[in-house]
Amino acid sequence: MAHVMSYIASLREAGTCAELMDGDNANLIQRNYPEDNNAVIILRAIVMAIINGVVGALILGFLQILGFKLRRNLMLRAFYTAFGLLKASLAYCAVGLYASVALAGAVTPEMQQKIDAYKVKAAAMAADPALIKSVKEANAKGPITGMDNTQWVALPESNPIVSEMVNNAAGKLLTQWMNEDAKGVNKLVLTGNQGHRFAFTSQPASYLSKDKMHFTESFAGKVWQMKDSQPDPSTKIDTVQITVPVKEGGAIIGVLLLSLTADNLRN
Repeated sequence: MAHVMSYIASLREAGTCAELMDGDNANLIQRNYPEDNNAVIILRAIVMAIINGVVGALILGFLQILGFKLRRNLMLRAFYTAFGLLKASLAYCAVGLYASVALAGAVTPEMQQKIDAYKVKAAAMAADPALIKSVKEANAKGPITGMDNTQWVALPESNPIVSEMVNNAAGKLLTQWMNEDAKGVNKLVLTGNQGHRFAFTSQPASYLSKDKMHFTESFAGKVWQMKDSQPDPSTKIDTVQITVPVKEGGAIIGVLLLSLTADNLRN
């Protein structure tokens, strides 16, 4: 049992499936893959659990190939330890997935009508001349040199890099729009053509989003929407996110994200 608990502790530090059990990380997979529905989330977690569980067995196999002779009782003990890790990892993920799925909510037809209305509103926001100007300026500057998502997560919201993106001209415009519909919208994020966030109402969970489906879909000219409501990774509010492209003429230059408060959509 001590071996299992030690292994689980190492998983938590490594940021794997075990993080699903952490209070602030109950939606680790949802945070990294917000476009996935619950079935895909479960599949991802199971794959991660199996990988974690068989690592010990693979190491034993390699040792045998390399000619290390293990005593029979040690071999059996190691096998059962590896098998125990697999069971513990799967059980650990199952509890976390239960919480994850419980926190997600289906989008009803009535909610979808309101979401569709917000998509029209978001497209009008994306066409605002002041917003388009800010995107062009941010694209000319490009992403912050050396900044990645790991470094970004470590920054407190009070950090000058983060606060500047809230208080710049685009950030103030986004905050104004959010305050005009405080019950309906809990966060807005503006992203440049390289997937870099440069203006928002509150710090998003990632700085670079070029590999995220919401960015790739909208940068290809589509309006994207989350399939289910989920707690926003930064605000913790049950949310349905939508994104729309920002265009200058016929060219797409950025992406605007809105986090819609699910309780408001349901009422």
